[in-house]
Amino acid sequence: MRAQFSTYLDAVRFSACMAVVCAHFTFSQFIAGVPYQGDLAGIAVTVFFVLSGYVIAYVADQKETTLKQYAVSRLARIYSVAIPAIVLTLIIDFYLMHHGVGDWLPSYEYRGMWKYLPVFLVFGSELAGFHAVVFGDGVFWSLSYEVWYYVAFATFFYLRGAYRIVFGLVSLLILGPAPLIYFPIWILGAVIYHTHKRISVSPNIAKYGALLTIGAIIVLLALGALGDADYMANQLFNGWPRANLHDSMNFASYYIVGVLAGAHIFFVQYCHLTFLSGQRIKRAIVYAASFTFAIYLSHRPFMNFWAYVIRHDPSSITSISLLGALVLFSCWLFGFISEKQKGRWRTLFRRLLNLRAAPLRAA
Repeated sequence: MRAQFSTYLDAVRFSACMAVVCAHFTFSQFIAGVPYQGDLAGIAVTVFFVLSGYVIAYVADQKETTLKQYAVSRLARIYSVAIPAIVLTLIIDFYLMHHGVGDWLPSYEYRGMWKYLPVFLVFGSELAGFHAVVFGDGVFWSLSYEVWYYVAFATFFYLRGAYRIVFGLVSLLILGPAPLIYFPIWILGAVIYHTHKRISVSPNIAKYGALLTIGAIIVLLALGALGDADYMANQLFNGWPRANLHDSMNFASYYIVGVLAGAHIFFVQYCHLTFLSGQRIKRAIVYAASFTFAIYLSHRPFMNFWAYVIRHDPSSITSISLLGALVLFSCWLFGFISEKQKGRWRTLFRRLLNLRAAPLRAA
């Protein structure tokens, strides 16, 4: 993977994360008079899925050549942020409930924590038709999808023969209808990676292709066409998507954006990204992107916490600016105790999986 292209993907990943944060700031309790920008959040999550599929295909092909290597890296990447994020959410939720606020929090989950917490720790909140918000952190749904995409991918990539067929089918059944609907979007990223190994285009064609695809996404967002596509799809299926698919109900817009985002990534690989050749801009982008996962999983709890602490006024520019600054600063600090500790978690899982090294090699 070319250094400039890798840096560009980091920039896209960080931008998508910030788009999610900005979209969540448009909830009425944070900013008054601005409609919720759900389409923006949907675009960002779709881009995450395509990027994830591309990067996982790359590392599995070039770096993590065994199932054990793959498992160690994925477990360290996920749990280094997910466990601290769950602990953070619990602390903030309990704090808010103790002070008599947080009516929106799922109190039934706290009453039954003995059964919900184990499910959340294995990212089962959206599997096999089950649906539950992970305490007060609503963004966990996409991670529950993605983690099990990792599992499904591994069964087909690393296993052979009957193991591949049996465990592959089981992994797809575990996903259930809602996550399975978005799985092709994730797989598209992996397909693009392997397409890059076989097909190339000229820099001029790539430049226009990259501009047209990103321009198309911006136009669709500005015209509200993505929301219209979801509405028509829901009408076509007599309301079944909205009634049954939960976070996958907007599949029409996700597929449109997924195809455009995938095409954009395909073309960008062949562009001359000279503006990313400088060491300063590269270091800045890589550093910012290294906090992406931490920002994504922690911003919602921090928004709830700081909004209460500062007695946030959603109609005040000063209060909105202060809330935004506090949330981003808190997410940055959270990154040091989560995402920046990935190496320690990798060491832990490497030691744990060594206890099961023989079965993994046999697989």
